[in-house]
Amino acid sequence: MARPQVNVAPILAHASQCHAAGRLAEAEQGYRQVLQSNPEHPDALHLLGVLIGQSNDVQTGINLINKAVQLQPRFPEALFNLGLILQSNGLIYEAALSYTRVIRLDPKRAQAWNNLAICFSDLGQIDDALSTIEEGAAQNPTSESLYDNGCRFYKRQNEFLACIDLVDRGVRHLPESSRLWIHRADACFALGRLGEAWDAYSWRKKATENPNKDPNYPLPIWQGEDLTNKSILIWTEQGPGETFLFSS
Repeated sequence: MARPQVNVAPILAHASQCHAAGRLAEAEQGYRQVLQSNPEHPDALHLLGVLIGQSNDVQTGINLINKAVQLQPRFPEALFNLGLILQSNGLIYEAALSYTRVIRLDPKRAQAWNNLAICFSDLGQIDDALSTIEEGAAQNPTSESLYDNGCRFYKRQNEFLACIDLVDRGVRHLPESSRLWIHRADACFALGRLGEAWDAYSWRKKATENPNKDPNYPLPIWQGEDLTNKSILIWTEQGPGETFLFSS
């Protein structure tokens, strides 16, 4: 007996809204209602797989998303979410394969490049991680996260000149990125290029993650004047160790 025709679009839309709002039981009920009408509905399989994969049954979630991709091979959103579930559950190699498929379908999805690079790094394939960052940044030149992670990888390898080069390319598109300027400062400090380092490090005062940004000092800030027969107050930002190091 043929199943009655049901307009599943509003059911799926409502379930998706419930999912986004955290009403997971209601969302799951909606996805299952769609699948009851059409067991091979790729979107419902994908979204139900995401929901279940993020809750209590990872393998069932993976299986559902894989079924959605089998039915609709050009499905970058499903492949990306599959990668997230695999990666968060320690299946790094499998996640890398999924992100690679995403990139082939949608090279402008910057987060897929970024996550793939992180997977390569976790697998100990740092050269692959760096080449992925470079290629991803070329495809997505305004992605701060790609430059950010690339700088972290380069600094970890003590490739400070490569880090500076990556920052310089990044700030052409993101001139107000305090995160990138701080990476440049770190690299310049490591190379002994202190003038450049301090210029770039001034961006720390604008960094959203800096708890001491926009400090309000109660006294005038020293601008390099002669200190003969004068004293200077050292004001800590991150701790007394770095303060004494750079003031000595």
